[in-house]
Amino acid sequence: MTAPVVVVHPSSDAADGYDLGGLDATHVRDPADVDAAVECVLLPARDGWPEAVATLRERVPAVPVLLVGEAGPADAARASRLGVEYAAEDALAATGETLAERVAAALDAPSAVSDGRDRGALRDLHEIATLDTDLASKLDELLRVGCTYLGLDVGVSAEFADDGDDLRVNAAVGEAAPLVGQSLDPDSRFAAALDGDGVVVSGDAPPDAAGLCSSIGATVRVEGEPFGLLCFASAEPRPGGYTEAEREFVELLVSWTGYELDRAAAEREVRAARNEVRRTLDRIGDGFVGLDADWELTYLNDGGREVVAAAGCDDGRFEGRRLWDVAPRSRTRASRDGSARRSTPGRR
Repeated sequence: MTAPVVVVHPSSDAADGYDLGGLDATHVRDPADVDAAVECVLLPARDGWPEAVATLRERVPAVPVLLVGEAGPADAARASRLGVEYAAEDALAATGETLAERVAAALDAPSAVSDGRDRGALRDLHEIATLDTDLASKLDELLRVGCTYLGLDVGVSAEFADDGDDLRVNAAVGEAAPLVGQSLDPDSRFAAALDGDGVVVSGDAPPDAAGLCSSIGATVRVEGEPFGLLCFASAEPRPGGYTEAEREFVELLVSWTGYELDRAAAEREVRAARNEVRRTLDRIGDGFVGLDADWELTYLNDGGREVVAAAGCDDGRFEGRRLWDVAPRSRTRASRDGSARRSTPGRR
């Protein structure tokens, strides 16, 4: 099991130099080697530590980082700007705390970095929802946000083909991602998202054909029925699994995807119905116009355009305008018809 605390230092015995009050600690030479399951990182204030912070933010964005060892005011100021907790010797001496106490507090406290990550991801999702673009582009952006939040390499959205068995990729991001339109291998880490109810995770499975061994995803449903899947994966194992916040975030992405797919299907049905009505009306040989309750023109076939043009409009602009604006002589008739309706017993 991975120790909750890791010390990043070139020296192999660096972890032995810190009194952590019985907490297990391990050591890595390179910040890029920090396991995603750690809960706290101790970073000695050596040359190049700000660059190490940048690597850690990419590797373990939600994990608290404590700057330790011998440091000074300049390091303290820079640590504050980088979102790193300043726990160097002078800071501990000033407060009377021990490093073990500071580490224990960091392990117990909610992560400010995690809070910022959550807010940033929700802001990105809001921006995606308001984009004036097609669903495929929105799905691409959604997958990018998910990969960034989860720290994974690949994101895939897929839907069942008409036969109900084949899964076709409709959006994908990442170098190891399958191509859009390609069928998903049922033995891939992505297809594993269909193996259970809710969010399905795998932290350290045997690599699939694409070399992916860690994944998190779920079935996408439209009107309660399985439509496809949304899944994120990586070639890096994740023995510590995924946090509850990460699971909930994936649930949010899956729900949003289902909603957008449902809405897109409804819009397609409305467009198809409108087109069918237009085709039917176009087959009417006589002049025909459609009016709404405000006497605004909503549809004209070729014969209707000729009639309205002959009645007074010669600029060719009809839809969305009131009938008497394009055909002034119709105003008297409309008024007369309205009066007749009001005066007819039993009619309003």
